[in-house]
Order: sequence, then structure tokens, then C-alpha cells
Amino acid sequence: MPDLPRRELVVGDRHCLVHEDFDTFSRDAAAGHVALLKTTIDAGSASDLYPLYEALSEVFGDQAPQARAALRAPLQCATCLRTYPANLIHLRDMKRAGTPMAGTVSSADGARQVNRALLMTACLDCGGEVAVWVYNPHVLDR
Repeated sequence: MPDLPRRELVVGDRHCLVHEDFDTFSRDAAAGHVALLKTTIDAGSASDLYPLYEALSEVFGDQAPQARAALRAPLQCATCLRTYPANLIHLRDMKRAGTPMAGTVSSADGARQVNRALLMTACLDCGGEVAVWVYNPHVLDR
């Protein structure tokens, strides 16, 4: 996996270290901290977030906002800091799996933009490959 261009990222007003292992990432999340997990734009999959949801469900309960927030964590380019919402990554996973997606976008322009994003293997803005999952318990109700 390529190196991170930054050892830490700023989320809101917090400086956060980027974790390269899931255990440290999930411990930070369970402690109520902003948690960042290194991945790549191409490899980032919504299924990466299911183990975090399960870990937080054990701590807070499966309907707790902290657990549900895990499934909404965005993927962020570590180079230019563009964020990709979890639902877009989920749609990309569905497309890669060959799941029919009729009716997911209502306009032709929206469909073109989503299709471009669904095919991405690097950041659409800067071409960067390294990304982080950003779990932020401080924005639970978004």
C-alpha cells in the first residue's frame, strides 16, 4: 500500500493520527474519539465499516447513534482531503458486484457524475490513491 502523505489529519479542530490496523482504529472509535483507518481509494469498501459497526454495537447497542455513525463514515483522500460519502462507496461496491442499480439516480447529469465516481480507482480531484475512513462520533446526527 502506498505511503501516507500525512501522518495525521485534522478533523474539525482535532489532530488525529491515522491508524494502519483495525484494532487500534476500533478502540479509538469505541472510546468516543475521531478514528482514522488507512486504506486506498480503490480498495476502500463499505464492508470495511461492518466490523466497526459490530464492535460499536457491542459497546453501545446496535441502534445507538455511535454504532449507526460507523456505517456513514466517509472515505477521505489523504492527499487533497476530498471526501466520498459512505453511500457512494456502497453504490460502487454494488456496481462492482454486478447488482442492478436502476433508479438510484434521478437525473441524467447526476447519473453521469455517479457513474464516474463508481468507476474510480483513485481520487477524482487529485488522482491520489491513499485514503482514510473517517469515523467521527461528534457528528452523530448527520
